[in-house]
Amino acid sequence: MTKSNNHVLITGASSGIGRACAEFLASHGFKVYAAARKDKDIKELNKIENITSLEIDVTKQKTIDNAIEYIRNQNTGLYAIINNAGIARAGPLMELSTDDLYGQFNVNLFGIHRI
Repeated sequence: MTKSNNHVLITGASSGIGRACAEFLASHGFKVYAAARKDKDIKELNKIENITSLEIDVTKQKTIDNAIEYIRNQNTGLYAIINNAGIARAGPLMELSTDDLYGQFNVNLFGIHRI
């Protein structure tokens, strides 16, 4: 794999499957842009070799635009994007508020579209 095609962007990389994917790919020679929302998570991810953590909240276009600009300025391109960011609002549909459902769709559906 050449330098120009071993870079991967992973959203939702602060924990769970996203974090595991970021660590796995980084340990196998990929250069990972790991997206997280919280400063604490960004700092932790940046301690891992081959990981550059970027502040991305998939519900906030400005954070996405900033990350895209950063990646473009690195002149590395991307081999893949792993849209892992997601939330779950548990409970019967009739008991969930419209705001809860909107929030879930905003992250899980529209967030993917924004990226």
